[in-house]
Amino acid sequence: MNNSGDGSETGNVMNRVISMLQSVRRSPGDMKAGKRKVLAERARILAQTAEPEKGEGAEKVQVLEFLIGSGRYGIDTAFVDEVVTVEDITPLPGTPPFVLGLFSYGGKIFALNDIREVIGTADEVVEEFRNGIIVSGKGAGSALAVGGILGIVSLRKNDIGKVHSSGPGNELLLGIAGDTVIMDIEKILKNELLIVR
Repeated sequence: MNNSGDGSETGNVMNRVISMLQSVRRSPGDMKAGKRKVLAERARILAQTAEPEKGEGAEKVQVLEFLIGSGRYGIDTAFVDEVVTVEDITPLPGTPPFVLGLFSYGGKIFALNDIREVIGTADEVVEEFRNGIIVSGKGAGSALAVGGILGIVSLRKNDIGKVHSSGPGNELLLGIAGDTVIMDIEKILKNELLIVR
């Protein structure tokens, strides 16, 4: 896990939150209690009052980092409901190629969506999608297919640089922080290429 954007106590606490999330996934029978514990810990982290930074762009954003092929991407955790390990995917006949299939988690059914074409990396080779990121903003039952979860980092908004090239899908990106491409998940979820007719 990479917490280079925040090498402080908050980074250590975020590591514990990720560990708790993983343990909840291993024992779904205790999912509700585990989820309450994770949410309480997250609330405690957000309530901490560190010395505020001054100046434009000093506001921080929590970013979930993940892999799609060899590319490193991130999305604002405000749009992340769950991160799950996807083991059994059921193909759904008659759907577009980006719908990899359906999977069950927590008693609900989710569609697992491959977003490579939307973000302009359709040629990127992915050996397997091991994780799904269940996201807010597209109604119930939507998850992004990713190859692996790297962790959560805290970034200042002015640490996210602009994307200066005009490649396909660049209008769906918020910017770049180090070697992580930060996606605008709201725009991606509304993209025409992810609409099932």
